[in-house]
Amino acid sequence: PGVVWLCATPGNPNAEHVIKKVQCATPDEAKARYQQAVRLMGLTHTHVVKYTAVQLPPTFDYVSVVMPFYSEDLGQRVRAFHGTMGEDWICSVTLQMLNALEFLHGHEPPILHCDIKPDNIMLFNNGSQVVLMDLDASHEMHAEAELRQGGEAAGHLRVVRAGDAPRGGRHR
Repeated sequence: PGVVWLCATPGNPNAEHVIKKVQCATPDEAKARYQQAVRLMGLTHTHVVKYTAVQLPPTFDYVSVVMPFYSEDLGQRVRAFHGTMGEDWICSVTLQMLNALEFLHGHEPPILHCDIKPDNIMLFNNGSQVVLMDLDASHEMHAEAELRQGGEAAGHLRVVRAGDAPRGGRHR
């Protein structure tokens, strides 16, 4: 959730960035989101968005993140496409996304994106390369977490078919 503005870098109008402003309900939420965004600034991977700046104002009511601008997302490409998409392109996009997820999950502590969808996969280099965006919904998995689900410690993934998912709670 947030508002995004397109910006041009002073002195270089071709180098475009966006500023995403994420509204926060409490100062504690704003501080936590800021700290997370600062940690995410340290990530460097071809297929994961690079945060270039983060701001927490003295009002503690929002967090702003500066990142590169990409003009097309995978959702737009799929919705606009008429015909058959090439198997090579589909495999390439899939492998790039798996590479990004392997990087995030292999981070210490592991990072779960939590909002993967076509609109959060941006295309660049004439649509041949992808970058995973929208990390503000992500979570870091900490080994000391004692949360349990189905007998498995947090951080262990378990495949659950939609019809077998537990009812009445929010599950990640």
